[in-house]
Amino acid sequence: MAIEKTSQKVDYESADKEPLSKTIGEVFPMELRSTKKINTIFIIIFIGVLVISAMQFPLSDVMNGQFDAAIKIGFPMHFLKLSLLVPSDSHILFTNLILDLLIYLALAYLIDIALNFVMNGLSLSNTSKLNQKPVVFDNQTPTVADKITEKILK
Repeated sequence: MAIEKTSQKVDYESADKEPLSKTIGEVFPMELRSTKKINTIFIIIFIGVLVISAMQFPLSDVMNGQFDAAIKIGFPMHFLKLSLLVPSDSHILFTNLILDLLIYLALAYLIDIALNFVMNGLSLSNTSKLNQKPVVFDNQTPTVADKITEKILK
C-alpha cells in the first residue's frame, strides 16, 4: 500500500506583510525613540504641577474669613477646581485635563530625548568621529604563519 504525496500550495495572507511596530520602528531613528524613563519623567512633571498648585493655596483669604476662595489645580490650564465654601461645586474640567496631559507627555518626551543625547554623548562634535572608520591592520608585520602561507600559495 503506497501513500500518495499531494502537494498543495498554502496561501498565507500575512506572510509577506510586516507588523506595524516594525514599520514605525524603521521610520524613526534610534536617537528619537523614547525609553522607559519617559514614565518616570511624566510622573515627576505631574506631581510637580500638583505641588506647585497646592503651594498657591489662598491661605490669606481663608485666614481673613473669606471662604468663597477656590483651589485651582493645573498648569497651564486649570483642570481641577475645588471650592472651599460649597464642596459640591468642585469639578474636573476634562478638556483642560486632556490638553494638560498631552502637554506634559510632549514635555516628558523632549526631556527623555535630551537625556538620551546627553547620556550617550551624541553631540555635534561626536558625529564627525562616528563617521570616521578605523583602519584595521594598517602597519602589521607579517608573522611566520603568513610567510609560510604565502610560500605555499605561490
